[in-house]
Amino acid sequence: MFKKYEVANNVMAQLDGDINTTQTIITIKNQKNIPQVGNWILTAVKFDENGNTVKNELMLVKSVNGKTLEVERGFDNTSALNFTKNDFIFLNITSQIIKDIQEEIENKANKKEIPNISNFALKTETQRLQTSIENIRQLLTSDDTDLDTIQEIVNFIKINKSTLNSLTIDTISGLRSKLNELENRNINTDNLAKLNGGNVFNGNQEIKDTISFQNFTGNVNTGVARVGQVKDRVNGSLTIQLGNNGQKGQKFEIVDSKWENILFHVLDTGEVVINGQNITGVWQDFSPTFYISQMAGVQIITAKYKIIGKTAFVSIQFKGILSGDCQEFGFDGLPFSWKNTPAPSGWIYNSGTGGQGIIMTTTHPRQNGAKLITSTSVKNGSSYDIGISIFGEII
Repeated sequence: MFKKYEVANNVMAQLDGDINTTQTIITIKNQKNIPQVGNWILTAVKFDENGNTVKNELMLVKSVNGKTLEVERGFDNTSALNFTKNDFIFLNITSQIIKDIQEEIENKANKKEIPNISNFALKTETQRLQTSIENIRQLLTSDDTDLDTIQEIVNFIKINKSTLNSLTIDTISGLRSKLNELENRNINTDNLAKLNGGNVFNGNQEIKDTISFQNFTGNVNTGVARVGQVKDRVNGSLTIQLGNNGQKGQKFEIVDSKWENILFHVLDTGEVVINGQNITGVWQDFSPTFYISQMAGVQIITAKYKIIGKTAFVSIQFKGILSGDCQEFGFDGLPFSWKNTPAPSGWIYNSGTGGQGIIMTTTHPRQNGAKLITSTSVKNGSSYDIGISIFGEII
């Protein structure tokens, strides 16, 4: 008869002692759900000193006596390894459910109980096998399932798919499509993305080395999309739109050459947060009061600020006549102050070479929370057109 397992798939347990490569009797520590039958598979995993997986070995369990297992080492072409009591094993019986059905069919066929295998519909086991497939699906989609386990299941399905096809699995409603779906599931949660016609898709390439002074809009349905470097956070922007399949738990990030990586995480469909804060800021105008040494006739072109969470972005374009080196530059007029900044709002100190039309090349410690992103100056007759972009944490 078919073996019935009353244990959860992929239960993790710890070895009770060290074992060498030839040892076939092993003991499991503190494991209450060991199935008391033979011929199922476990995965033993070795870890390095940092807790990372080094390699693993499959073992075929032949018999069980309490917490003691008799095993066949190096099963399915894996190499037998030395393990310590600090290593773990995974009691994985998912694949054996399908294998037992296969063996049972072959046994009955050999005894001529079933003269034509292709006509055997597995009527009494259809629902049970479909339930098993659903269990595999849950493992593949669970946030708590490790990648090694998923890879093992997918590999087994690939190996046994042809055998199941030879048994006309089409007689089980929906089984072929479910196996195909499981085999093709993407088990890599750290996909890169590629840009195609303005849209972001899952793939294996970075979109672009530089995103600057442009707006890019893309769709992300699953996985992580690394969208390149955003060199100018104020004048350039990147908009990511969720596709129709955007669901809770999805995430993507922007890799920035001038700031820390920003991880966008979809909490619920259509809702995005940045560094734990909702994106609620929009660009707003303000009227700065300037403090600029060696500059006369200052005229504001644009002055805007934007707040995202606790971070403020400020972009100012202005012009004036610079008569010498700019020793100080600052401005007031913002409705907030930079964090830990004792000077007036937005005040920053710079030394530059005004005669060459270049200012804001260094920043003073008084700036504290505000960080300079870009500064430019272009001589236009007797006047200099100047632009600055800064950001920082606000209080």
